[in-house]
Amino acid sequence: MGFLERIIGKDMITRYESIESGSAREASEEAGASVVIKIENPEYPYLNPAPSFVATWSNLVFIEVKLEMIEELKKDRNEPIYSAEYITVDELRRRVAKGKHDKAVYRYGNALALWFIFFCSKPDLWK
Repeated sequence: MGFLERIIGKDMITRYESIESGSAREASEEAGASVVIKIENPEYPYLNPAPSFVATWSNLVFIEVKLEMIEELKKDRNEPIYSAEYITVDELRRRVAKGKHDKAVYRYGNALALWFIFFCSKPDLWK
């Protein structure tokens, strides 16, 4: 909920934007995904990166986008994501096992948790 949260405040977001519309907006802003095919809530749609010291839980959704319609990312350097790359599941597995690829680190805790949840929810993608 990045940018909107800064504008209207965290407590006001749910009054103006649903989890689904916020996730579609973030997919567009951060990954250039302009066409969303489907947004799906997992059975238990929450993630806490470290319950022992993080008091908040994040909502979790799966977003399917049309890869042929990916637009170039905006050039706003205030956004912490400078680029996005779409790779195969096998390539993702190789990069996580290696830990780092080029300048990108593939062992960030939240990302690992999200990938694990996603692939456990969709085991057919491992084939």
